[in-house]
Amino acid sequence: MVLLFALLSSLAHAITTASSTLKDEDGTHKPSHAVDGLLSTGWSEGVSGNGAGEWLELKLNKTTEIQTLSIWPGNYQKGRRSYREYARPKIIRIFVDGEQQGNPRRIQDKMKRFDFGVNTKGKTIKILIDDAYPGIVSEDLFIAEIAVNFTDRSAIKRYDQWLESKTAQREKERLNQKVKENYNIHIDSELSDKKSLDFLCDAGSDGPLYLRKKVSLFVPEGYRIQALDANDKAREALRKLKNANAIPCLERAALRARGKEAKKRWSHVNYYYAIRELIGGKNLMVPPWSQTGWSEGELQSFGEPLSLEISPFGMVWVADTGNNRIQVFNENGRMEKIYGQNKPSITNKWFKKGRPWYVSGSPAEKKGGLFINPVDIVFIPQKKDLFGFASLDANGRIQVFNDKGEVLRSWKMDHSYPASAKMGGTAYLLYIKRKKALCAIIQESGKCYKLDSEQISEFELQDGTPTAAEVLPNGKLLLAFNDKLIQYSIDGFRHRILIDKTKLGPSFEYLDMTLDEKNKLWVLTDYGDLFKFKNPRKIDFQIRITETPLAHPRIAVEDDMLYLLFEDHIEVFDVRQALIDREEAQKAADEKSP
Repeated sequence: MVLLFALLSSLAHAITTASSTLKDEDGTHKPSHAVDGLLSTGWSEGVSGNGAGEWLELKLNKTTEIQTLSIWPGNYQKGRRSYREYARPKIIRIFVDGEQQGNPRRIQDKMKRFDFGVNTKGKTIKILIDDAYPGIVSEDLFIAEIAVNFTDRSAIKRYDQWLESKTAQREKERLNQKVKENYNIHIDSELSDKKSLDFLCDAGSDGPLYLRKKVSLFVPEGYRIQALDANDKAREALRKLKNANAIPCLERAALRARGKEAKKRWSHVNYYYAIRELIGGKNLMVPPWSQTGWSEGELQSFGEPLSLEISPFGMVWVADTGNNRIQVFNENGRMEKIYGQNKPSITNKWFKKGRPWYVSGSPAEKKGGLFINPVDIVFIPQKKDLFGFASLDANGRIQVFNDKGEVLRSWKMDHSYPASAKMGGTAYLLYIKRKKALCAIIQESGKCYKLDSEQISEFELQDGTPTAAEVLPNGKLLLAFNDKLIQYSIDGFRHRILIDKTKLGPSFEYLDMTLDEKNKLWVLTDYGDLFKFKNPRKIDFQIRITETPLAHPRIAVEDDMLYLLFEDHIEVFDVRQALIDREEAQKAADEKSP
């Protein structure tokens, strides 16, 4: 009893104050809510504006070695929605016992925990807000929680000891039973049962009530979020419900975790966002020549360049990497055919490291005829004006299809390094008509095969990883390395630089190239300059097609029509007409000049 009284006395000296306090229809957002260990609550300032000059101060119960100060900026009550709706700190200054610690600190506009090194001793911590990110609905600024020495649990040792007690274990067993009961109530109800969902949400995000009571008793302010954690059974129940209303709860559970556990919890959050997007249904109003998305006719690159080719019949084929499929567009920009399974699904497959769960227009699977991040396609001539095609996946799998779209054979290229995302294209597939061979290049490694998968050559590229690749009429490979076009043989022999900035000019860093139906070379730089060559040594003409910078453009040309794939959309340029317009404009200018 004496020990408990001493503990309560020490806790009474931990005081949290602020420059102002907001009171609205949700209640009073007191300064103490920023240190209660709950991410569903928080402190909010009570004045409009950008929050400049507002402050939050925590007085610890004793002088403390303050290594780090952690901040959860924003309103997390409704997850990402409320985070964006309300203002959150952007620039802060940290004071300990009245002295500013270092320079002003910038907080990224991300819903996450931010840890700032302090490395000093003190009793009073003050956060002064110099600037804030505006909310899309309200100017009221929120801080959900702050913590001292977040990764250090020495300040909550008594609480950790209590967690090992028989009393705590019995409380946990009772809580798990209540979780089970509320889960069953929810799934048995005809409509979503709010009371049972709220119970699961509270326990699965900010921790069960019995733990909150002990935390308020045993743990001083500034350390409570270290002590509280989401109940595993409640989180599992929320995941099984697949209810979009549970997403904010899972987000708060992820925000209080760290390391591998945080990564796992965020994976669950992203999975259910993808489910919600999938349930929302496909887009039935896709414009011609596509836009970003997973519905039929939409493309999804996540910033990667998407390969496009024009078939012998004038159709535009796209390796729709992020949707794990190949799409075919007609001359009007409408989707005509999909290769892959036209069945939207949720996946996290993405090159070698994966990415957060997302909706893909087709399942990412190893089964023949399906694709896992296809990065390139080529056409293979057959008899009687028919053609098949071949594809290359980011993992090195090559598939060969006949004219009916049936898989003839499939094999995987062994490579030194896998294709990498965010690299502007690191994998290519080329068809050498003279050799009736396929050559795959991944990073710096190249291998060529007969169409029955027999390997005929292997090589390493001296110049590194190409940024574009084509096959010249003579059967040689033309590879771009940023601003240079270099000719290689399929055995890896490096011939010479054919084209560089002396022909293309200095104002670019990246280019793409293609051959038209007459085997004429076209080059487009990221600066927007288009070149057509009579032969690799001589330029036919040059014309600027856009003033917009192009990050990793991909092009195809037929009958002087340029198809530019950029940011999940295809732009079509009539180059012949553009040349006529330029000539007429020049004539008009000449006539006006004295």
